[in-house]
Amino acid sequence: MTDKLPEDGILRLNRSLGTPDKPGIDLLRIRHDDAGRMLPQSPSRLETLLVSPFAWLLDELDAKDRTWAPETLDVMTLGTIIHQVLEDAFPENAATPEIDALEAALPDILDAAIKKHARWLSGASWATERQSLLGEALEVARTWAGFLNETGAVILHNEVNLAGDHGGLLVHGKADCLLQLPDGRILVVDHK
Repeated sequence: MTDKLPEDGILRLNRSLGTPDKPGIDLLRIRHDDAGRMLPQSPSRLETLLVSPFAWLLDELDAKDRTWAPETLDVMTLGTIIHQVLEDAFPENAATPEIDALEAALPDILDAAIKKHARWLSGASWATERQSLLGEALEVARTWAGFLNETGAVILHNEVNLAGDHGGLLVHGKADCLLQLPDGRILVVDHK
């Protein structure tokens, strides 16, 4: 990435700060594919750009904090595991499971999600956290099953990529699932 930095070492965030003989840098084009096309921005990257342009720029330059820390059941890990549980407990184009069957299957589904995304959580020293996580997973799965049954929605896809163009700015992201309601409407779902 150092070949993208100006020789004087000063980054100018506003393209108009360039001169006629040396135009400024289009910061949206820092990340590009092998053919030189601008890579798309995700909604979360665009939110970072709005909140903190400097943080966004550092992320574009891949200048991230690489501080080592021990494993911890943080919000990101917890979210990843719960998303996997929902994806596996509620497969695409399948009937919503009955609550009793869901509760019986969830411990194994959670165990598989932990092994896939946070194997360290399988250790004996994390037994209390796993038990708490199972309780949370059961509550979330019951609520999701209730919503699906109440609305009559069918899960069309889990973890689906979405992409588009908004005024020349390529945008992409991933939806947790796409639902179809009985009246044919499609809902894009982001589990929180």
